[in-house]
Amino acid sequence: MLVVVLLLLAWLFDSWDIILFRNLALLIIVILAIFDFVRSRIYKKKITPTMDFIISCCFLTNRYSGIDGYEIGAVGKNLRNRFRMRRALRGPWGIKNKKGFYNTIKWLQEEGHNKECMQQIQQFHENPEGLTNKGILERIDERYQGIGIIAWDLCRLCNIVTWGTVAGYIKYKDAISICVKAGRILQANFNSWDDMINNYLLGYRYWCGEESKMKERKKMYEALKENPKSKLYKVDFHVYLDENDVIKQRRTCLLYTSPSQRDS
Repeated sequence: MLVVVLLLLAWLFDSWDIILFRNLALLIIVILAIFDFVRSRIYKKKITPTMDFIISCCFLTNRYSGIDGYEIGAVGKNLRNRFRMRRALRGPWGIKNKKGFYNTIKWLQEEGHNKECMQQIQQFHENPEGLTNKGILERIDERYQGIGIIAWDLCRLCNIVTWGTVAGYIKYKDAISICVKAGRILQANFNSWDDMINNYLLGYRYWCGEESKMKERKKMYEALKENPKSKLYKVDFHVYLDENDVIKQRRTCLLYTSPSQRDS
C-alpha cells in the first residue's frame, strides 16, 4: 500500500523538488506508523483468554527467537513479516514449504523429542550404561513419570503453527484449532503454569544439554510472571479453551516488521 502511494505521488508530482517529495514521503510513513501503533494497542486490549493462553505457551520460544509481540504469531500479517516468518521456520526447523511445515506439525504431535526421551528413560531403568545424560533423564522421570517432556513439544507446536499463519502456510482458524487441542492436553497433564513451564524447561535442558541456558529461560519466565504490567501467565491455567474465543488476526498496513505491543 505504501509503495503504491509513493509511486502515485512520484507520477503526479514529477516536477516537484526532490526534497519536498522526500519530506512528503517521510510524513506519510510517520502517519502510517502512528496509525499502526494505535491499532496494535487497541488490538492487544481485545485479546481473549484463549488467546492469552496460547500466547503464554509460545512466548518463551518466541522471545529467544527474537520474535515476541503479544499476539498470535507474535507479529501482524504483512508482506515483510510473511518472509520473516518463512526465514524463521527455515532456519532451525528446516521448513522450506507447506509440505515441510505440515510434516513438522505431525512430528511434534506424534513424536517430537518426547518419544526419544521416553525411550532413553526406559533404557535408563533397564541398562543406563552408555547414557551420557542420565542426570536430566532422572530428573524428568522423577517429576514427570509417564509423560516425559510433552510441554516442550506442545509449546513448540503452538509456536510453529502460529508462525505458520503469518508465513502463509496455514489458515488462522486451523492453527487455533491445533493450539486449543494442544492446550487441553497441557491442562490435563499439569496443575499450573509453574508446573507446565518446568516441564518445558526440562525438555529444553534435555535438548540443548546446557543447565545454564535452562536457568536463563527460567529466570525470564519468573520475571514475566511477576511483572504486574505483563499479561503473560496471568490467565488461569485451567481456563476453558474455546476455538471461537478469538479475534481476527491482526494485519499491519506497512511493509516493515510491525510488532504488537511487547509484553515484557
